[in-house]
Amino acid sequence: MNTSNLAIWHATPMSAEDARELLRQTQSLQREAYLRAEDSMEYRVRELIARYWMGRDVDGDVRSMLGSCTDPACSSLVSLVYGQLLMSRKISGAMEYLRQGFQLASGLFAAADYFTVMRRHELLAYLPLSAHGSAAMPLEDLLREAAVIKKLQEARNTRRRISPDPKDTIG
Repeated sequence: MNTSNLAIWHATPMSAEDARELLRQTQSLQREAYLRAEDSMEYRVRELIARYWMGRDVDGDVRSMLGSCTDPACSSLVSLVYGQLLMSRKISGAMEYLRQGFQLASGLFAAADYFTVMRRHELLAYLPLSAHGSAAMPLEDLLREAAVIKKLQEARNTRRRISPDPKDTIG
């Protein structure tokens, strides 16, 4: 499995039509890989992505894929991708999958990728998540929104630390 895939953002929103085309292409490539006795997990992940954007419930697929993983690279890829898909719509549970995937992949990342993904997850953690989520957003928009929320929270916390009590300034 290609561990450089662990640092990529896999959850760029796509139309249902584009997702169907991705699924069709992926299934064709997966059949060819099967005939060559190659690992098909990356193709299964692409199928997961396509099915998600087609509006299908993929929770069972994720559990099945995680159950069939035999190494940390596989488990981390599935967890990271599913966490990203959930995060793209700000759905509850996204950060848990992202944290799990990051933890499993921590020893597999190249140094630069490790810090890129770590910073990305730290910023995404500021986003409010809900059971029903929202419209899908690309990573750039998610990060921009999270950065605004972070700045607002930091400003609010700074104001709280400043005491209006005059004893603080005159001893």
